[in-house]
Amino acid sequence: MVLRIRCYAKEKPEAPPLFAVVVLKKQYKTTASRNILKRRVFSVIHNNLSIIDKFRFGKYVIFPKTSVENISYDALAQDIAALIKQSL
Repeated sequence: MVLRIRCYAKEKPEAPPLFAVVVLKKQYKTTASRNILKRRVFSVIHNNLSIIDKFRFGKYVIFPKTSVENISYDALAQDIAALIKQSL
């Protein structure tokens, strides 16, 4: 697992889930590398939104545990899929 997720309860039951990806400047020196990771994570979330929408949580804050600058999109997708399976 390379990602850590904090979940917060929904304020309204019908509200769509909200996501934030927090990437520290200490882990990723350049803006481009931080944005690439954020875009990859948001893309995986967008592809799995129908599954995530069924969860009881409404707000998610995602942090990388360590510098995962060289991680592939497929590895991120597998990591997020594993977190989704744990949540069900």
